Amino acid sequence: MNTKITTYLSEYPDYLYGAQNATHNTVKDYTYDANRYIGYFRDNVDQSLDTFDITPKHLRNYAIYLRRTLKNDEATVERRLHGISAFWLFLHNQHDFPAPVSLKVCGIRVRKTRKPTKPLRSENYTTILEVIENGLSKIK
Repeated sequence: MNTKITTYLSEYPDYLYGAQNATHNTVKDYTYDANRYIGYFRDNVDQSLDTFDITPKHLRNYAIYLRRTLKNDEATVERRLHGISAFWLFLHNQHDFPAPVSLKVCGIRVRKTRKPTKPLRSENYTTILEVIENGLSKIK
């Protein structure tokens, strides 16, 4: 593998832990995402990785690859793209890559809405208040 890429991948977990205060699972997932993107870049853009880069065009093509070739569902595609965005920010901050842009600016559509929690019905709200009041009266 290209020496620069090896350096990036070896520094990335420490950056996530230190600068981003990431959890162990986030570091593991984002490192996996970076490795997958690098593999995609090597297989589809530049086998030598000498021109390795993250650009809006590359991200759009990667999103297409995730959706069509790997048949990833939308939640997985969105998660993977956020992992690559974090890697892009690392490369910008630590290795003078161009500043990352949002997925929206890249022209990548991600899930429009998440299912919001429905508001409580008034009878449930009253029940919750009664339970709280009973619990507080036991403390006294």
